[in-house]
Amino acid sequence: MLRAVGESIVTSRLQFLTALEHLVFDVDTYGVVKERDHLHKILERELWVFGEEFNMMRSSEIGLTRMLEHHRRAVGWDPTPDGPVRAVDGGTRRVDLMLSAESHEHDRVRHLVIELKAPSVDADRDQANQVDDYMQAVLKEPRFANVE
Repeated sequence: MLRAVGESIVTSRLQFLTALEHLVFDVDTYGVVKERDHLHKILERELWVFGEEFNMMRSSEIGLTRMLEHHRRAVGWDPTPDGPVRAVDGGTRRVDLMLSAESHEHDRVRHLVIELKAPSVDADRDQANQVDDYMQAVLKEPRFANVE
């Protein structure tokens, strides 16, 4: 029975990956599949794609300040920040998905920030700058440290 369950999970996941590949790469779906309406909703329910360790702890469509609250709660601190977290340019930002996992080998909470794009959007310098902007906001913010 246990083997059959494991095989059905593997089979189901392989079928999901095949379907996702068709959604993202098929000419027939180019321009039809959207980030928020399709990919975001699909991947939000299949977080194992990003690693089994991220399968349970997630936040979706949150700003940098809520991201800090989530981080502080995950490491066991008072989650209430003493002010908003701003991007390097002083503005606010929203991340598509933030996944968290406890890393037992290093006693840390790891976060994975995912920025989704529709298949018709090219991964260019603007997209890389958007991800870099999130990273810089977190790196410059001492309240994201894992020690207090």
